[in-house]
Amino acid sequence: MNDDTMDTAAADAEAPAAEFASNQAMENAALAGAAAIQRLVAECNGLRTRVALQEAELARMRSANEGVRRRFAMLHQRYVELAKKILGQLEQFDGLIRETGQDALNEAGRQENGRHDEPMVLEQPAQDSNGVSAPKPNGRDIASIMMAQAPRAPHR
Repeated sequence: MNDDTMDTAAADAEAPAAEFASNQAMENAALAGAAAIQRLVAECNGLRTRVALQEAELARMRSANEGVRRRFAMLHQRYVELAKKILGQLEQFDGLIRETGQDALNEAGRQENGRHDEPMVLEQPAQDSNGVSAPKPNGRDIASIMMAQAPRAPHR
């Protein structure tokens, strides 16, 4: 055998070994790629499931938020109505106080014709049946006249 045939036989023996290594590397790369694709698909499915859960939770929270918003609107309306009612009562009370004060001033003015020179006498307040001392009107100040005219509720 000559050297050329030996070299050719050695080259022929090396060619399948290199081809085998190249095929095995390609097969390993293909398997690694397939595994990576499987991981990506699994991760994508996990993310889809997570998105679906979060969308369901968001819808539930929006519904709850709308319920709370309706309750606050209803409470706001009730407080506005209550404030209007209280304001009306306060205006009515103010009108009655003004009317009573004016009536008391008119009555005191009629009673005091000629009494301007009398000294004001302060008496010890007497106690009523409930143990509450009621000031006696001296005809000189509005508060004492109004207090004498005001009805008293029993004290418990």
